[in-house]
Amino acid sequence: MHCLSTNQDWHLLANFYVGGRELDALLIKPNALIIIDFKAFSGTLTFSESGPWMMTDESGRSVEVKGGASVNPLRQLTINKHALIDFLSRNMADLNTTCNWRHTAALVAFQGAVVFDALHLPGGIKPWFYITDERRLIRDLDAIVSKEISLPPAGIERMIKQLGIELYVPAGVPDVRLLGEGLEDTSTKVALTHQQSALLQQLRQWLQSATGLFRLAGMASTGKRFLFPHVVEEIGAAGYEVLLLIPSVRLSGTYHHSQAQSTSIYTWLYSREPDDFEVINDRKIGIHKIKEGLLSPRQIPVLVDAHLLSDEEFKVTDRRYGSGHLIQDFLSVIESYKAPFVVIGDPYQTPRGSKQRSLMTDSLLEHWQLSVVGDLLSEQVVPDPQDALSQFQSHLVSRLINTRFNSLPRVVGKRLQIQDESNKNNWEPDVSNVCAESILLCATHEQNRKINAAVKTRILGHTSPLRLGIRDRVDFYNRTPIITADSETWASSELRWISAGEIALIDGVDEGIETHSVQLRGRSKPTYLRFQLAHCRLPGVGEITFRYLIDFYEAERPELTTDQVLALQVLARQLAKPLLTERKERLPDKKDPAYAEARASYDRYEYQILQAQGYATAALIRPAHVMTLHRAQGRHWPCVWVNASRSSSGGKPNNADYFRWLYTASTIAEEQLVVRQMPALTPLIYATLSRAHDLRVGPFAVNAGLFYDSARQPKEQEASIVPPPGFSDTELLPLLLALNERLEKSAWRIGEWNENTFQVVIKFIERDQQADVAVRLHYDKKKTITTKVFISGNPEDQASIDKLVSEPFHAQSSALQDALDAVLEKLAFHGFSLAHVTESDYLLHMVLVAGEDAVDVHINADKRGMVSSIRISRATSERAITRFTNAMEALA
Repeated sequence: MHCLSTNQDWHLLANFYVGGRELDALLIKPNALIIIDFKAFSGTLTFSESGPWMMTDESGRSVEVKGGASVNPLRQLTINKHALIDFLSRNMADLNTTCNWRHTAALVAFQGAVVFDALHLPGGIKPWFYITDERRLIRDLDAIVSKEISLPPAGIERMIKQLGIELYVPAGVPDVRLLGEGLEDTSTKVALTHQQSALLQQLRQWLQSATGLFRLAGMASTGKRFLFPHVVEEIGAAGYEVLLLIPSVRLSGTYHHSQAQSTSIYTWLYSREPDDFEVINDRKIGIHKIKEGLLSPRQIPVLVDAHLLSDEEFKVTDRRYGSGHLIQDFLSVIESYKAPFVVIGDPYQTPRGSKQRSLMTDSLLEHWQLSVVGDLLSEQVVPDPQDALSQFQSHLVSRLINTRFNSLPRVVGKRLQIQDESNKNNWEPDVSNVCAESILLCATHEQNRKINAAVKTRILGHTSPLRLGIRDRVDFYNRTPIITADSETWASSELRWISAGEIALIDGVDEGIETHSVQLRGRSKPTYLRFQLAHCRLPGVGEITFRYLIDFYEAERPELTTDQVLALQVLARQLAKPLLTERKERLPDKKDPAYAEARASYDRYEYQILQAQGYATAALIRPAHVMTLHRAQGRHWPCVWVNASRSSSGGKPNNADYFRWLYTASTIAEEQLVVRQMPALTPLIYATLSRAHDLRVGPFAVNAGLFYDSARQPKEQEASIVPPPGFSDTELLPLLLALNERLEKSAWRIGEWNENTFQVVIKFIERDQQADVAVRLHYDKKKTITTKVFISGNPEDQASIDKLVSEPFHAQSSALQDALDAVLEKLAFHGFSLAHVTESDYLLHMVLVAGEDAVDVHINADKRGMVSSIRISRATSERAITRFTNAMEALA
């Protein structure tokens, strides 16, 4: 699955012999060989280079981790490595020039969770020896690469053949015969829901005309990824070819299919090298135009993770893609080809830019007069009822749909932990793995800066909270060249680049700081720029060197001033002048007909040199132990911690921005979400408690009513029921239907129904007619039951009927129901229960009892379900008022 999602070719060889040594496994990648030894242990590992390894479990019991016949796994893998190197040197000698076999890596993989600090590994073995467990295995294997090994596909196949290893076929898998291309059945055996089936039927109908946009949208766990293979196959069955477009290469792991190779929308849409150049505000920028011939007649673009596509102006200091507005450029291509297209995304995540300029809403599409087909998946698929993370996400999205931001979920359980003062744990940054196991997300740059500084000084032991140092994790904000000895003379097409959005772990920082003073026109003081070389490990690339701008890394916010942007351009040209002068002097005269073409060639050469030097394109990096949601969105970590004290747009939680922000953060966690400092948002958070000016204190009768929906309409099968003898008032039909429904699974039924003015007497008969109970219900003009009085039957039977027919009150207004639930939840801890309640516009009139105490209160709430006031209008005693007030005083 990892290889499919990352478009990598890995070959895993298991349980084979080489040079008389048995190897558990060997992983072959184009840029790495990794010998793997599996160990069935878990706990805390004590490492020794030459002595035994000890593993201590949770109970404190220690066991020795043997390395076969060797003293420890390091010794075992060292011998195995030498055997493999000897074999490869003899049998693959023609590859010795491109593959330094001594750079073969070795890894011990524990099958249980293991605590071990990689810093304890001696420097001599650290470059090639690794220790990991099942939680980090794939990530660590992905991170291990060597620039000294370059294996072509043919070489890998020859190595496997030379080792004499047969293809592994799992037990129970039938033999197969390849009959031809395009016969693969990738559909899943899991049944579709009714809504998913309906959506696929809509897609089939849309494909018959294939015009405009088909949109597949939904929150996490509604089946977008599950349906994706079906979408690809339906498009293929209709005679079309899928063009799979993703927001960026680093976000390519969410959707994959063997019949659809993913491509970054930027790579597909825009030319790789600039087609033209413009001078804007004294800056020469390269213009990457929209390509020609992008679509064939039977191609349908499918844009996945479309909520991560922004139409806001994309500003880069040295270049511009098309118009600078990605979605508008894409839609212009769609319009020119009159092509249909499909988008798949999550409309509830924080959008990139404004919602009005997103493909997940209709505003921009209406402007382009594009028809939209497709439904919103509104059923969350929950294969595991114990999964608290999906419950958490469901609550947040439900509130976004209903626009009632009056409560935050407090569920806990599988894959979710919500911390409070009683279960507060500290987040610890992962400062050893190339791919971090966890990340802490904050809302603002100020929060990030503070915590990242604390990590540097308290965890990493750096003397400065600002300066870049070893084991710092950094986030690349721009594309920057990998620095080598001859980078300055390389053509742009031959350069290797670090892509924007990559995250790396720093291995070293050169001591020297390169400082340049640039005097800009019209400025009284020069602009100073400071650069430094740093070395890092990059997943899938290995160890590299880059030049970074110190002033951006240490700034309070990830921003460059206008003067800094201009100074970078000026400095780059000054430093490149020796390389450019001779070529510029060879340009023909401006009046020469050949000047235009020669000048265009020179501009491209100049652009390549400026890019390759790494000053105008110096790395803009920021600390990344802690990240903002904007930088983290679209990525995934096994464990995500969230500082939920506020969102990026404000400090209050009772709004759509906060709920959308928190939901988006939750989608980044793969295995565990830990929420910290989440506000205690309830409908009562802003409520005021007071006494009415005409408050009456003294005993009053408390009558227990019967709650039911007096506006209920009969269902089709209920319309023809035979009423009990004595029934005549059709306005009481909702009461009859409610009672029948509540008695349905019991041994009781309604035997008689006697109506009087504002009251009805009902006799309940036990199925075998061995017992009966009569109750008188009093009601008002609205048919609300105000009093329930038993008039016959033994106490045990009366209690049974009371339990059967009594149900909690449900308000007609969902906003008032939120308010009611919050009040009752708080009062239940203090012995209060609901005896009577009536509902009107934005108001609940409630009578609450606790033993001999009773209070009559009015609760006012707005359309969002936020309670504004709780007013006591009547109470049996001052003690009752005090008891109620004490119960409600902690309104948050």
